[in-house]
Amino acid sequence: VYDLELKPVAFNFPPALAFAEEVRWNPAGDRLLAWDMSTAWVLGQAVAPQPLAAVSEAALEQGSDQVKCADWQPGGPWVAVCTYDLLFAWEPASGRVITVTTALDGPEARSEPRLVAWSPDGRYLAAAGTQLAIWDSTAPDAPPLTFGEEPWQFVTALAWLPGGESLVAGWTSRVGDATDRLQTDLRRWDAGAEALIPLELPVADGGA
Repeated sequence: VYDLELKPVAFNFPPALAFAEEVRWNPAGDRLLAWDMSTAWVLGQAVAPQPLAAVSEAALEQGSDQVKCADWQPGGPWVAVCTYDLLFAWEPASGRVITVTTALDGPEARSEPRLVAWSPDGRYLAAAGTQLAIWDSTAPDAPPLTFGEEPWQFVTALAWLPGGESLVAGWTSRVGDATDRLQTDLRRWDAGAEALIPLELPVADGGA
């Protein structure tokens, strides 16, 4: 870690973090979220590294599970961490960990990518693999909404609309029984809704 004058900043890196898949600064810019395949860490200058032990335990129990994505909550205390199947909400300040869902992946597929996206106001967390989960941080112990029961599909994009009341998800799915034909469609979720709304995009003349 370096400052703008390219001088090293004395962050405390744990020996167990041999390499980092990705890193994220927190909104205040004073802590760093880093993760490898087995766990996630919050790192700072005058603090001891904080590991998310629950991810390590889950990875050991499930064998092939790995940390795939993580991100800070805008303006809030939570960090979202996802593996192939699991979504955690982690509060580093208290050490509290909530297992939001164990079913990011459907029973018949293991797909890439894994995505997390906080709403701009930090209230909602969307996470996706073959299934989409939406968690309300104002009711942290309530189960998330989940979507995606088709046997072969996965989410390739998540984007919150300005204001944070609507989410657009891009879904890729198999066409009929074909194994090499895929189609992508967009679906919108509005805050408080129990279902997704299919979106029809305008097509230019002669387009597809």
